[in-house]
Amino acid sequence: MTSRFHKIVVAIAFVLSAIAALAQIRSGVNPWANSSWRPPSGYSGPVFKLSYNHPTQEPKIDSDPPWVKALHGKPISAENAIVYVHRR
Repeated sequence: MTSRFHKIVVAIAFVLSAIAALAQIRSGVNPWANSSWRPPSGYSGPVFKLSYNHPTQEPKIDSDPPWVKALHGKPISAENAIVYVHRR
């Protein structure tokens, strides 16, 4: 995927998600809420909390990822999957 194509795809995804979020806000739903429901009374267990701890940089792309090394550039299949699973 080219860098320009990737940027276009990201921009389109952002615009579409922004439109969806605005539609939800207009309907009275908060798309950034931790939950749509409160836990039942008496519940003291864990509850979902939305994380805003997003990465600030794109991850580095490994030019020789471990699955390529394990599979020697071949597609994964039933015959070679075990090699990938045991690769360290």
